[in-house]
Amino acid sequence: AVSTATEAIDKLHSTAESHRRVMVVELMGRDAGWITLNSGISSSADVILMPVCDSVFDRDSAADCYAELMTLPRVASGRCQVALVGMRLDARTKAAGRLDAWAAQHGLPYIGSIREAQVYPRIAEEGLTLFALQAAKVAADLTQWQPIVDWVLAAWQASEQLESTAKASA
Repeated sequence: AVSTATEAIDKLHSTAESHRRVMVVELMGRDAGWITLNSGISSSADVILMPVCDSVFDRDSAADCYAELMTLPRVASGRCQVALVGMRLDARTKAAGRLDAWAAQHGLPYIGSIREAQVYPRIAEEGLTLFALQAAKVAADLTQWQPIVDWVLAAWQASEQLESTAKASA
């Protein structure tokens, strides 16, 4: 599964580079995200977003996974940025605050949360994204995504700069 995903991502990567675009790839992890993470690292991803829910098991697993990722040269050097995103959390709840405090306590980059909403399964069935809908109809959801999108763009630009510097000095 990792090799199939990596091969598909590699094909997208060259297209993204030639058109100076950000490509977002979502892989299903079933019970764990190891296929996603290994595919991202194997395909030289610039950014990896790790979903985390507010449960002690999910938080512990995310912390362990993040620590392991930080041992990889591409991540440790900053060429691949990793951040956590709270899943199924309304930013106004105690659960979101608890996850934010936990991430800060452990020094983990937590960039926002996405609430559970019916719009997500509906658009997935239709093969759409949230950004393809009328903004007025999904304004609350787009507001939650904005800090995540901003972080991804900044991380991608920083990664591009590091890659350019590395190529120039090689």
